[in-house]
Amino acid sequence: MAGARSAVRNYNKYLWSLLMLMRRRSKDEIIADILEVCLMPGLAKTQVVYQANLNFRTIVPHLDLLTRGGLLEVVPGKLTIYKTTPRGEMALKALRAIEEIIPERLD
Repeated sequence: MAGARSAVRNYNKYLWSLLMLMRRRSKDEIIADILEVCLMPGLAKTQVVYQANLNFRTIVPHLDLLTRGGLLEVVPGKLTIYKTTPRGEMALKALRAIEEIIPERLD
C-alpha cells in the first residue's frame, strides 16, 4: 500500500512539473479557441469551458466580449447555447492566419 501511495505522489509531482512547463495562452489564443469550440453545434457554457480548457471565472469576460462584438451569438433556451457567428468565423480565420505568420509568442 505504501508503494502505491509513493507512486501516486511521484505521478502528481510529474504532472505538476509538466504544468509548470506549459506557457500561458495569450488573449488572442483564448479567443480563437473559444470561437473554434463554438463552431460545434449546441454547446452550453459548461461545454465551452471544458473544450476551450478554461475555467468558469475566466470564461465569462471572454464570452461577454465576444457576444458584444458580434462574434458569438447567444441562443436562449433551457440551456444558453453559444454559437460562432459568420463575423466570428472571419475573426477566427484572421487569428489563425496571424498564428501561422507569427508562430511563437515573445514572453
